[in-house]
Amino acid sequence: MAAERIEEIGIRKVLGASNFRIISILISSIARIVMIASLTASVIAYLIMSEWLEDFYYHDEINFWAFISAAILAAGIASVTKAVQSYNATTANPISALRYE
Repeated sequence: MAAERIEEIGIRKVLGASNFRIISILISSIARIVMIASLTASVIAYLIMSEWLEDFYYHDEINFWAFISAAILAAGIASVTKAVQSYNATTANPISALRYE
C-alpha cells in the first residue's frame, strides 16, 4: 500500500508533513482492517469451537483472552510491518516520486 501511495507521501512531504504523521496515517488504515478481520474471525471461530466442543463428554470452556491476545498480536505485527515500510517510503526523496507526474 505504501508503494501505491508513494505519490501521496511525496506530496505530503513537500507540503511539510512530518514522518510521524505520514506513518500514523498509513498505520491507522491497516490497523482498522486487521481489527475488523480479527473480530470477524474470532466470532466465527468461537461459534465453530463451541459447537465442536459440545460433542465431547469432558470439555472446557473457551477462554476469550485467547481471541483478544491473538487480535492484539496480529494488529501489532501488521502495525510494525507497515511502520517499517512506511518509514522507508517517507525517508525517500519526494522529488523522485513526483518527477514523473
